[in-house]
Amino acid sequence: MKKLIALLAFAIIFTDGLAQTKSDVKATESNYSNWLFVQSDKAMQYRFKLVKKEGDIGFYQVQFKTNFDDRIFCKHPTCLGYLLVFGYPDLDNQKNIETSYKFYNTYKEVYTRPELIPIRLSFPDGSKRLLKQEGFHYTLAGSADEQPAINLFGNCVDDILDGKPDYHRCKPYQPKFIESQTIVLQ
Repeated sequence: MKKLIALLAFAIIFTDGLAQTKSDVKATESNYSNWLFVQSDKAMQYRFKLVKKEGDIGFYQVQFKTNFDDRIFCKHPTCLGYLLVFGYPDLDNQKNIETSYKFYNTYKEVYTRPELIPIRLSFPDGSKRLLKQEGFHYTLAGSADEQPAINLFGNCVDDILDGKPDYHRCKPYQPKFIESQTIVLQ
């Protein structure tokens, strides 16, 4: 009888722990924005989560994934995956800080960028940036109207084509894909 009670107690504790784990995962997921397409014609997506705030600077975690189920996913046999240049503004909005990536079709996971990205949220003129479920938005000084911040990030996405490593639109224009500095995910 004692063994049965101990087994039952273990089962209750174990299933309660599972329920808490599932709710913790759901809570963590809800802190992120929705998955957004980096560019409308490629199946690369990203999302953001505010991790901390110091003054008028927000520090955001970014996750990337390939949406293998979307109709725009490149299914041609010569398409090996996607290359991505992710660029965010420096705190003075003077230049983009860019990172090059290669996401091969064999990489099925969500990639979390290890470094947080700092984004200025408030400006001396009273304008503001904010993260909503639909992505980053901004308000102009003296206005409460929120507009999508479509030009906040400088990104480029294109296909990685078998046998054509230099055939993509992410060069010579900005942002520029830099092969020697690329993070490769396979």
